[in-house]
Formats: sequence, C-alpha cells, structure tokens
Amino acid sequence: MAAQAARHAERARPVSGPKFGAAVLIGRFQPPHAAHLRVMLEALDLAEHLVVVLGSARAPRTPKNPFTDAERATMLRAALRSADVPDDMVSVVGVRDVYYHLPLWVQDVQSAVHSVVGEDAHVALVGFEKDASSFYLRLFPTWSFVPSTPHGTLSATEVRAALMAGKWRALAKRVPYPVLPTIWAFAASTDGQTVEADARAAEKLSENGVRRTAAAVVVAGDRLVLRPRDDAPGAGHLALPERIGWDAHDAARAAAEALGLPAATLLAAHQDARLLNHPDRVPGARWVTQAHLFRLDAPTGNPADWWPLSALDTESERIFADHARGAQALLEGWPTPEGA
Repeated sequence: MAAQAARHAERARPVSGPKFGAAVLIGRFQPPHAAHLRVMLEALDLAEHLVVVLGSARAPRTPKNPFTDAERATMLRAALRSADVPDDMVSVVGVRDVYYHLPLWVQDVQSAVHSVVGEDAHVALVGFEKDASSFYLRLFPTWSFVPSTPHGTLSATEVRAALMAGKWRALAKRVPYPVLPTIWAFAASTDGQTVEADARAAEKLSENGVRRTAAAVVVAGDRLVLRPRDDAPGAGHLALPERIGWDAHDAARAAAEALGLPAATLLAAHQDARLLNHPDRVPGARWVTQAHLFRLDAPTGNPADWWPLSALDTESERIFADHARGAQALLEGWPTPEGA
C-alpha cells in the first residue's frame, strides 16, 4: 500500500509541476482500449485533473455505440485504477451528439468541462489528429491543443469487430484487462444480442443501396408523436412516423396512418422540412430521411403516441437514430449546414 501511495503522489505531483489545471480528452470510447489508456496517462502528466468527455452520450445502443454512458465510465475508471490513478484525479462527463448544429455541440462540451473545473481553468485539449474525424480538436480556441503521441493503429472499430465476431483472445490483447468484465457481461446479455441483430439488419438494408424515407414531426402544443419501431435496426425504439418516400405527401401518409387522420389534414398543417443525412445516423446502413414538420391544433388518436417535447432530451436513450435531434432542428430552426 505504501508503494502504491507513493506512485499516486508521484502522478499527482510531476517533477516540473503540472502545466495545466485540467486536461480534456474527448472520445466515444466504444469501448476503451489500450491506446486510450496510454493517452489518458499522458494527459495526466500535463495536468492536475483529467476530464474525459464521452461523446454520443444518452443515445440508444447501436453497433457503433454498443455501450452505455455508465458502462463506458465504469470501464474507463477500471482501466485507470489498474494504472494506479486515483478516482479523484478523473472526472467523466457525457455530451450528446448534435449532428446538425456543430456550434451547439461545442457549447455543450465546454459547459460539461466547465461544470467540473470551472470557467477559469487553464485547459489542455489532448488528442491525436488521425483523420478527418479529428476535426473537432480545432474547435476550442480558448483551450491549448496538445497533440498526443501516436500509439500504433489500434482503433475501437477493430475492438468492436473482435467483439461482434466473438474473438475473445484477440479482444483481450487490445483492451486493458479490467475492461473485459463489462464487455463480457454485455456480450452475454439480451442487449448484446439485440445489437448483433441490428448490425445484421443494417447490413441487409445496405445491400439494397440507399434507403430513402419520409418522416413526420407532428406537433400539437407542447407535445409530439413518437411511436415504437417494429423492425430492426432499432426495434422497440421510439421514432417519428416514417415510411418509404421523400416528400410531404409521403410523410403525411405516415402520420395519417399513425393517428387515424386523413392525409389531407396533415398536408394542410405542413410547415417545413429538413434533410437528415449524417453518415452515422443509422450505423451500417445507407439511410437518409427527409423530415417534415406538421403542426396540429390539438393531439388526436392514441394518447400513448403523444409525448412531451421535453422527451427529445429526457428519453434520448430510447429514440431511434437521429430522430430526436432532427425534430429539434426543425422545431428550433437550426441553420442548415453548408452543402446539405
């Protein structure tokens, strides 16, 4: 115990003194692997405190994001403890994806970090610019960007492939040992089987080319329509009424079937439309959706289909794909990204 305490003290007090009040590492950590751990240890050599920002937070399980926020936090802390890092040197916060409003995502990340270390902390943003997906590292000009050391070619995609294939020996070589119990528990669970089924369903969809659908954002006052999906991927997730098609007539028919209204009634209430086309919206499938906004005077049909607008945030773990953020984009008038 004395030797371990000495190592804790050494990590908490680098010889030259910490250069930053906090080091920030942003990632999905699906799941945390050996290279993630090495980067986190590098970050702790720079700062008094490490803030790990979990991307894709409060989202439903998918083949690309199979682990929950709580599971990822558990794995991260277990890996760091195995490297003699005390829990009080690390904070883990979650930030939701905002596919269609990048400034809002930046604001959410900053708010999450500042809630832990304060707004005046001298912050180092640590990361490795490996490809185009690392663009976010340059979006925080008030933080000091500190490039991390490249640690081979290991990626979470590779780890997830080993998980889905049941290649446990290969998986064990790629993640810190304390991470494995959470992975094994997931693989043996009903959730693990559901994610595997979603991966197969998405692959089958992609065989038929790009899937194009029309979705209806039906609002009455402070409520909107969400219904459980019947099919994989995402069976059981809440979703906007949707059908194969593209224009307002197709979306109106989807909503009319859900609510038991004439499609003409929905068309008369049509207000706006927006393209939902982020490549990660339905992992493994090439699927784009034109979302159409309809405003009714009052809820109608099955009351169970009408949810408070706040559910777009509070129930985000249960909402399919990007339907929550897509609905918010329409309702709040988010700017359309260039090239969309």
